[in-house]
Amino acid sequence: MRVNACKMTGFVLSALLALVAMPAMAQDICGMPQVETLWAGQTTDIGTVTVSNDETNLYVTYDTTDNWYLTAVHLYVLNTEPTERLAPGQAPYKDDPLPAGTQSYTFIVPLAGLGFGVTCDQTQLWLQPHAAVVQIVDGQVMQEETAYGGPITQPPQGSWYGNIAYVVQCCDEEPPPPPGECQEETAWGGNSEGGGRTWWYYYDTEIGGAQTIYAGQQPTDGTVTCDDDGQLSIALGSWSLQDVEEPVKVQCYKANELPTSRPPAGQFTTFKGDALTIPNFDCNACSYIAIHLDVELCEGE
Repeated sequence: MRVNACKMTGFVLSALLALVAMPAMAQDICGMPQVETLWAGQTTDIGTVTVSNDETNLYVTYDTTDNWYLTAVHLYVLNTEPTERLAPGQAPYKDDPLPAGTQSYTFIVPLAGLGFGVTCDQTQLWLQPHAAVVQIVDGQVMQEETAYGGPITQPPQGSWYGNIAYVVQCCDEEPPPPPGECQEETAWGGNSEGGGRTWWYYYDTEIGGAQTIYAGQQPTDGTVTCDDDGQLSIALGSWSLQDVEEPVKVQCYKANELPTSRPPAGQFTTFKGDALTIPNFDCNACSYIAIHLDVELCEGE
């Protein structure tokens, strides 16, 4: 929506030059931040929305560029995908209005306060980040726009919106455990590196044979193998399974089904359990296999 350049004359250039200090993002975030475009009016790239987490909080940072400024921010964080524009004014996380000149704002959302369980590397969050923005040139407001972060959806009926899908990341980089203690890690089996911003590996059945298990991004002495009969077996080497529910999760993919980013292991349907030889499963029926493991390395035992 365009507005007359004479509107909002209370905005003066000198005020815009003093950017508002917002809470800083955590220094020790888990994995890599996920950066998505902030779109104004559906098609104008005016900045970014960056999502990350540490062990206790989710961080969602809005940043605008050039002569675009934030006047209000609203955020929904859900465990299911929104299929419509949610009412910004009813968002559980919001700041409205913002001080003049705001070009960066960070929501710090406690993971324990989301109202549903969160397991790193498994829980996929759905964010709907909304902002009200203005474009100001020479101290005059040239445009007011609605903005959303992430891929934009224009439904057949209703207003356009943007969603961001984000898998809560594990803090994999841990020091070796003291003697008698155990180092817990997320592991993936296979020699092929998966796509996306977050690390993972998968088993390519065309390559076949014994392939490496990676724990905390590092290769281990463990292997996953599909034998000539199509039997999938897992040899953990020095590692062992954690004492958790369903530490082994397997997903079979056909040739055109391999995800372009790390899949949420909690949503795997091929197998979940604690078996190291996967029952009722034929590797030959799959082109690719995602093998997710919750493992631990215990010293001094």
